[in-house]
Amino acid sequence: MATMSDREILDRAKRAAEALVPDGRFGDLLRRRDRKRRNQRIAAGVVGIAVSVAAIVAVGVAARDSGRQPATSGTTRPSVVPPGPTASDYVLDLDTGAMTPLPRSIFHSLDPMDIDGHYIYGGRYALSPDGSTLAFVGLGDEGSLQIFITGIDGSGVRQVTNDPVAAIMPAWSPDGTTIAYKGYASGGDPRLFVLDVATGEATKVIDVSAKPWEGWPTFTPDGSSLLYSGSAGVSTVPVAGGKSTVLFGRGRGGMGNAGGGSMSPDGSLVTMMGNEPDGPGALRFVANANGTDLRVISGYSSTPAGTWSPDGTRIVCTDGSKYILVVDVATGKATEVAEGSAAIWLDDHTLLVEV
Repeated sequence: MATMSDREILDRAKRAAEALVPDGRFGDLLRRRDRKRRNQRIAAGVVGIAVSVAAIVAVGVAARDSGRQPATSGTTRPSVVPPGPTASDYVLDLDTGAMTPLPRSIFHSLDPMDIDGHYIYGGRYALSPDGSTLAFVGLGDEGSLQIFITGIDGSGVRQVTNDPVAAIMPAWSPDGTTIAYKGYASGGDPRLFVLDVATGEATKVIDVSAKPWEGWPTFTPDGSSLLYSGSAGVSTVPVAGGKSTVLFGRGRGGMGNAGGGSMSPDGSLVTMMGNEPDGPGALRFVANANGTDLRVISGYSSTPAGTWSPDGTRIVCTDGSKYILVVDVATGKATEVAEGSAAIWLDDHTLLVEV
């Protein structure tokens, strides 16, 4: 694949945005992007507030002045802290603090693109179960956001979706043969699909709404169902299609609202954003998958496909501002490890960080 110049990348990003944003709104999108960049230069605190607000909106609940608060008192900094984000997304060694930029062949859109009238923050990547192949969201041949796969070293980049509007939120199946994602198929309402990587055939699983906090599919550990965020909360649905089962939200599992759920590798735990009935919003919870032992832990938004460490003992998420946290699920201890907008686990000692 030929290497694109920065100008070519920007031109393709512009065409993609024009295709996704209704007529007359592209200028508004650029102005919002420019305001965002200006605010980032003015004060890092402004960015922190903006991301915190995004986390609150993402679960559709309003924060209140009283009630349970996030468990943040255990947050610590490691002895080696990266000096800040690099110019591109990078791999972080948690043991040494070493940062390695992703290969140039893993190209992706440079700014958040506007889909469904809302910015998409983070969540571009998902790693195959054997650790050899990375799925990511990039600019497709048609100038729209599509899902690609590549070797972890950047070799063999290949576009695997051709959705007429966009394909986002990739997540690998436990056997590494299929990828779940949110797409649009005929260009109508969004749906969750499962893509057979070998054949390129995509099968619809369930309809979801255009709201950006709905979707985020991941597979249950046995591969039989998808865990996803819907209007009712965090639910499961058989991969073959059928009736959804609400696990958390709308009064189920002790939650009033819930979204962004992710199941531990052994299927025993679920972590999610949400609130208890009549409680404050935008808190991170962990609970047994059967709905018992619900508790608040440190952290805010995460990428569901890469939230849990492979050994199932930690999660990676943001702090609601500009830092990436690694949280020990058993103790609640949270450690700031990097600056960034999102991160996923590559192995028990390594993260892929989005700037």
